[in-house]
Amino acid sequence: MNIKHISTKDNTAKVLLTATSKEISSAKTAAFNKLNKDLTVKGFRKGSVPADVAKKTIGDERLKQEAVRSLLESGVLQIIKEKKYQLLGLPQLDKTEVEKETTWTFDLSLPLSPDIKLGDYKKTTKTILGKTKGKTPDQKLTAIMEALIKNTSFVVPAVLIEREVNHSLSRLVKQTESLNLDLNTYFKSINKTAEQVKEEYHQKAEESIKIDLILSQIATDLKVDVTPEELEAFGKTSQTPPEKYSSLAPVLIRRKTLDQLLVL
Repeated sequence: MNIKHISTKDNTAKVLLTATSKEISSAKTAAFNKLNKDLTVKGFRKGSVPADVAKKTIGDERLKQEAVRSLLESGVLQIIKEKKYQLLGLPQLDKTEVEKETTWTFDLSLPLSPDIKLGDYKKTTKTILGKTKGKTPDQKLTAIMEALIKNTSFVVPAVLIEREVNHSLSRLVKQTESLNLDLNTYFKSINKTAEQVKEEYHQKAEESIKIDLILSQIATDLKVDVTPEELEAFGKTSQTPPEKYSSLAPVLIRRKTLDQLLVL
């Protein structure tokens, strides 16, 4: 696939992917084989549906969707390999043009990992701990993170913030629906406009992502790690299936990093 770098600003890369007719045809063939493999049609054994019946059952739109998914997946991997991008999250598909058979194009926004310079975070943390004696651990950590955010300057990719805002808004809609309220009624009840609520979500999302990135950087600097025994113990406590213990590692590393900050 052809990759065209459009721009990079505020840790977001804009890229245009273009698939040729040959690549489109190949993707559609692969998509058909994949979908047909698990296709179940009355009168035929699974995986043995004749091509003409399978094509009719699958449909052009589903076939195209699978081909697009496949091309995007391989295209993003190609971008990462060629451009050496360090992605911070999933790319955002901004625009697609897949009506022609000669070329398909995809406009993507890729969130890139920012360059985070922590500075003397240990000194900052010790200063905050000295000012917050007598406070609870949570109050101390809140003060520490506020200071670290203030002293660490970097831009969070807008794609990630917008994604978090949308998740928050979706949760809000579900909550209001469970109370038989529409959003306008809810906004009036809290004396805020939709724009004000969205701005609050934006600020919270940006702050939350910054905290995660700063803590990740500190964890690397402090060489924080977790053992299989710790993962197993935490997994049993949280009633997590053993096959998913590894997914708990970031949670434990974050917790251990916060604990270390309190005793610097």
